[in-house]
Amino acid sequence: MTASLADRAQTATAKGQSLAAQVVRIRRGVYQVPSQSEPGVRWTVIDQAALESGDGLQCVCPAGLVGKPCAHKSALIVRRQQEAKRRQRLAQAAAEVTTTQKENLAA
Repeated sequence: MTASLADRAQTATAKGQSLAAQVVRIRRGVYQVPSQSEPGVRWTVIDQAALESGDGLQCVCPAGLVGKPCAHKSALIVRRQQEAKRRQRLAQAAAEVTTTQKENLAA
């Protein structure tokens, strides 16, 4: 029985959740994510837009090379979402501190 594309994408997303903390930025647009099935192996994920060579993410794992959803691309997406939320919380905290400082100066 073959898994549908939607099933594969859902599985990749679930695996990506567990790998997100292990994403390593090598340089702008190039990341490495560990394999879950091959200990010691790290797959490279390329952000083509960041490298101005296209759109989307490309992974060099076996699934990624044939255009199937993979956990490594999902891990990078999840990591970016986590970082965006963190930056948003920091910006909000900084704005609150600035507001408090202004109020204290005005008092």
